[in-house]
Amino acid sequence: MSRIITAVRSVGASFSSACRSSVTRSRSSICAYGLAVVSTFLSALVARAGQRQVLFVVISFPLLLPLLLPAIVGTVAAAEGLSAGMALRVITAYDGAASCAAYLLASAAWED
Repeated sequence: MSRIITAVRSVGASFSSACRSSVTRSRSSICAYGLAVVSTFLSALVARAGQRQVLFVVISFPLLLPLLLPAIVGTVAAAEGLSAGMALRVITAYDGAASCAAYLLASAAWED
């Protein structure tokens, strides 16, 4: 009987760690999506500017900060074994807003 209990506990522990790693992977892919959307749109905006590198950094920092702060909070919570539901909701909302803004402003970014 004790072997069965030990086997069930080990399967439960491995399942729990697999679930946590899949949640961490999905969180990082959601953050990567937002980072890609914002960075691509900003690079399209500053493509015709004279000081591209400086302008990209100056514009991208305040726009990426709201994405990076919840990502850091969520990573710390996941490392401590806590739920990071609020951080994940903020990241998802930011990704949606950034995607909509990039879609709506794309034509204006390429006009001469």
